[in-house]
Amino acid sequence: MDSSGASTFPTRASADATAATAVELEDVLPSRRMVNADLGPMRILRPDNWPLKLPEQQGQFVTIAPQAGVTTSGVGYGVLLNGAPATRGQRLTVDEMTSQIIRQIQERAQLEQVGQPRPFTVGGVEGRSTFLRSPSPFPDANGQSQQERDWLVTVPMRDGSAIYMIFIAPESDFSRLQPTFDAMLRSVQFK
Repeated sequence: MDSSGASTFPTRASADATAATAVELEDVLPSRRMVNADLGPMRILRPDNWPLKLPEQQGQFVTIAPQAGVTTSGVGYGVLLNGAPATRGQRLTVDEMTSQIIRQIQERAQLEQVGQPRPFTVGGVEGRSTFLRSPSPFPDANGQSQQERDWLVTVPMRDGSAIYMIFIAPESDFSRLQPTFDAMLRSVQFK
């Protein structure tokens, strides 16, 4: 994971049902067995059936997601991780960093912020937790467009940069994946 590059959120052209077919929940549910993922500045546990995909270019996301949860138009089930570089000449607060990250993501994707960022501790560091909503790249079981919940967690680093994680699932399935997302966050260790 590289926190020195600009972020690039996977584009989600639309919630067009032709982009993907509905996913069976069994194909994307995380296993109970967790394995370690060492991402440079941090370690995190991930379900062993959710492969880790490192970015091909600087600034792209690290992806932890089931194969059935990813389409050419985006991640519909899983986690995206990235870094935001320190702002030259000034030190931003965690709230300013979070707002800046949300704005950058909104420039690339159809995201709506739901509520205000709240304090949230990850790996002993106080960060922010914010819920967002966007069109899912996967249709529902009836082939209709559906909304997904995107849980953004931002964590400031000592050097002024930030690490952020986006936990993703359709609104209808998010509560089923929440315990895994919580376990992943509890496992985070910063180096």
